Amino acid sequence: MLLPISGLLVLAVSALPTPALADPPAYGPDTCLQGYPTCGTPEGPANGSHRVVFDATGSGEVFSIVTDPDTGLVGDHTPLPFSRTLDIGPDVTMLQIVATGRDAPGPGCSISLDGTVVASQPIGGSGHCIYVFP
Repeated sequence: MLLPISGLLVLAVSALPTPALADPPAYGPDTCLQGYPTCGTPEGPANGSHRVVFDATGSGEVFSIVTDPDTGLVGDHTPLPFSRTLDIGPDVTMLQIVATGRDAPGPGCSISLDGTVVASQPIGGSGHCIYVFP
């Protein structure tokens, strides 16, 4: 008995394995990544990873705070000071925080890597801190 070509195609396509969903990256407490169903706190940094702390300092509120690696937009009217901690893997080559303040003077910022401040701007500065791995 001969099967129509469309029947063979359906049979061949249905035999393909379903790809597994990737686990979300190991970001720190209170961080959720859009598109992932769960958020979690890693038990500890994996081999080759680093603990990063992004801080926006000052008083008042911000329009937004953006970090790289992306930890999600921090929205309008978020009060200062603000801090976010995450663990990064060895594939990350740059760290950045941009805090856009609502009030004068503008916010300051800092980036700490494994407990050491690697970039900072004072309150009233640009509110933009960046660190590129050597």
